Amino acid sequence: MTRCDTLIFDLDGTLWDATEASAVGWTRTARSLGVECEVTATDIGRVCGLTFEQCARTIFPELSEGRLQELMPLLGRGEEAAVRELGGRLYPGVVDGLRGLAARVPVDLLSNCHRWYLELFLEQAGLEDVFRDTLCHGDTGMDKAANLALLRERHGFRAAAYAGDTSGDAAACGEAGVEFVYAAYGFGEVDAPRHESFRELGEHLLGRVG
Repeated sequence: MTRCDTLIFDLDGTLWDATEASAVGWTRTARSLGVECEVTATDIGRVCGLTFEQCARTIFPELSEGRLQELMPLLGRGEEAAVRELGGRLYPGVVDGLRGLAARVPVDLLSNCHRWYLELFLEQAGLEDVFRDTLCHGDTGMDKAANLALLRERHGFRAAAYAGDTSGDAAACGEAGVEFVYAAYGFGEVDAPRHESFRELGEHLLGRVG
């Protein structure tokens, strides 16, 4: 089995779960703007892995594109306020596991989120010093496959593994030529070998860099 020279991690559904806070932010904001709704953590979980724009279109299919374009900046600010207030839930073993892996091999973070969300995660988790590089859709406007290619261009890795939880993550890895490792405890269903906890996932990855 090929040894990995880089490990790359997804954020939502792989390292933490902030769906409760995000749902509060979306609901508060939408109601304040006259959209009667109750966005739930389950709703947010179903769209995790998509870009913010795709999430909004999925959760509010009844709204016109023009109305969505008006709402999205406000929804983003409302979500940020709620996540700052309520935080997310780190999966057990994430902090120690990432630090142990980072001591052995470069570790990067790549998500389809906004930059504020990624930085808030790092701050709340106390992991600012762990990742060699962090990249998100909010930085580039590109999809995950293109951002994986950008990470390869930046760092010249040859055998990277990406830990994620959705079919979109798996598809991006296939397009970018990066190995996909499935965090089955997250939000998606993927036909791939399952890792049922972050600790199990971390142990598997540790064996790949030894």
